[in-house]
Amino acid sequence: MPSIRALLAVAVVSSLAAAQTELWIPDNLPNAGTCNAYPFGTATCTLVERIPASLLDPANRAVTGVAYAPCNSGTFSTASAIVGIGHLSSTAAQPFTFPTFDAAGNLTSTGMFLDFTFMWRTPTDGPLVYPYTANVWSPFPTSPSYAPFVWNGVDQVGIFLMHQGSTGTSTFHRTATEPARWYALAWNPTVSSGSGANGPKTRLTVAPAVTGPTATTVGTGCPSANSIVPAMTTLQLPALGNFGFSVDVGGVPANTALLLYASIGIAPSPTPVGAGCVVYLDIPTLTILVNAAIFPIGPVLSGPTGTAGFGLPIPNDPGLAGTHVGLQTVVFDAAAPLTVTLTNALELVLH
Repeated sequence: MPSIRALLAVAVVSSLAAAQTELWIPDNLPNAGTCNAYPFGTATCTLVERIPASLLDPANRAVTGVAYAPCNSGTFSTASAIVGIGHLSSTAAQPFTFPTFDAAGNLTSTGMFLDFTFMWRTPTDGPLVYPYTANVWSPFPTSPSYAPFVWNGVDQVGIFLMHQGSTGTSTFHRTATEPARWYALAWNPTVSSGSGANGPKTRLTVAPAVTGPTATTVGTGCPSANSIVPAMTTLQLPALGNFGFSVDVGGVPANTALLLYASIGIAPSPTPVGAGCVVYLDIPTLTILVNAAIFPIGPVLSGPTGTAGFGLPIPNDPGLAGTHVGLQTVVFDAAAPLTVTLTNALELVLH
């Protein structure tokens, strides 16, 4: 039985491409701008870059990725790195008070940050290796161990990068406007030693913010020969770590075979297939999952009361937070006009 993780392993790229968008700070010109040594051009550096609220997107407040614009090609490597993101105090200025950490990488003070979300820390995530390509946006590695940062829609945002003993250092393109920066050529410093309106050019990958797991009914099923409409429901929320998550189907003939199909999200427009039956799933990702033999699940036989269930264990992986999954069941019914009926769909938002 595949888990939600198995589903995403095949189609996560398609799902995220559809759900996410990109913000460029200050522009989408990764091959332009002066080449700056901070923060990746020196063996040791601590830097905070500020992103004003005016440059962020209220409709897409979850930050799921960061990319920078290198001046050269190579691989930046360090065995000691802490990377994070958070909201900044409106009074943040030079000298900037940095967040500080103990030897295990645990946060001991937020400094001028109002909060702090880790994106990478070597005591738990291992050495940081960052391959980059000259003059193109090069995604910075972030750990799947942490949930995405969600902007509160009001405050400015800061990205924190700290490393020491690094190799493969290189300059990166910077801007003369935003993001601003505060820096120090030291590991775990308390305050900055320099600043300027010339931080690294940055691309943020963002998506709509999700505040909790949801399971929403989409559409209706189509009736069988006895005019009963099969329905799929769940009494649970698709929370991360809910290994007992399941969906139930009722209103079907006894001892009837059912297949559960899935897609990444729900189709923007449903697909009628005749006799009042409608496919609500996203056809492209549904096809990917079928071709990969990950879905459908089944067949499962209904019991004497015309009910059946499907288990869908959800792993405790923060990297899945905010993912939309569509589910719909096919019921084999020889007496129905199409010899099958369809249930409604369920749209799950994992969190």
